[in-house]
Amino acid sequence: MQSQYFLGCDWGTSSFRLTLFNDQTKKVEAAFSSDGGVLSTYEAWQNKPKMDGSSCEVFFRNELNKSINVLSAKISADLSNTTLVISGMASSSIGMRNLPYADVPFKLNGSNAITEKVKGDNILPNDIVMISGVKTTNDIMRGEEAQLIGMVDILKEINQYKNSAIFIFPGTHSKHVFIRGDQMIDFKTYMTGEIYSLLCEHSILKNSVDVSSMDIQHEDNVSAFRQGIQASKDDAFLNRVFSVRTNQILELLDKHSNAFYLSGLLIGSELISILNQSDCNIYLCCNNNLTAFYKLALDELGMLSRSSIISDEMMDQATLRGQMILSHF
Repeated sequence: MQSQYFLGCDWGTSSFRLTLFNDQTKKVEAAFSSDGGVLSTYEAWQNKPKMDGSSCEVFFRNELNKSINVLSAKISADLSNTTLVISGMASSSIGMRNLPYADVPFKLNGSNAITEKVKGDNILPNDIVMISGVKTTNDIMRGEEAQLIGMVDILKEINQYKNSAIFIFPGTHSKHVFIRGDQMIDFKTYMTGEIYSLLCEHSILKNSVDVSSMDIQHEDNVSAFRQGIQASKDDAFLNRVFSVRTNQILELLDKHSNAFYLSGLLIGSELISILNQSDCNIYLCCNNNLTAFYKLALDELGMLSRSSIISDEMMDQATLRGQMILSHF
């Protein structure tokens, strides 16, 4: 396919997305996604009989080739000569090839990112550009840096970029990325989503919550969520977590409302950390059902007025735009 196209692969720990992107029109031509994340792919390689002696990288290349063939069939086009740009966990120790992290301060034009070009072969004919992650002295990220670079580029294009800002990427492991000028100067990871799952599924609290329907639009759910946000202001965090159980035992909240209370408690505890940074604009970068939760939490904490909510469409474009920029270095 013509050089104006590239294949963007966002390969996370638990998800995989492959997109054919038109570099000139900035439009998505086709996409394929699955739950075949890096972790499950790595585990599949570990569990595979090693009689053929195939390496982890060979296994990953085979999986990539299968996905590209699916996309090729979908659009009836040969994609074997189209460059493949990969960001996310594929460049980690459990991925296709382990690349070192770039350091902060990290330039948002991507000029000090670490990338590696890999030539195509008989297993996967596509040339590859692999994008590594970023590290501080005590934190790491892979994938968000590509999305951030794309996001900043889009915001500058539409004159909505503030050069003193915090970008929030909610999720299993939420990221708060701190920007000054045209550089990422720091970031912090919060295990908000994972802790919520662990508490709801594997702790004593599992009998005190009902997570079967998490629709934040209902008035009672909003009220319970706001109660959790307010409770997060208490310094005795571990005590407040136990209050989820007492809410149910003492019939202060039913199990369904209690799930929203716990969510508010955890998201509030995450966002409290930036409450006093009033000089920073906030960009909420989320294209899933967490947007409503974080928007409500920002409102309850008095930070919504200095926050910009990034649209789903812009989020989808950001990763591809970042991959496009990084592939040129």
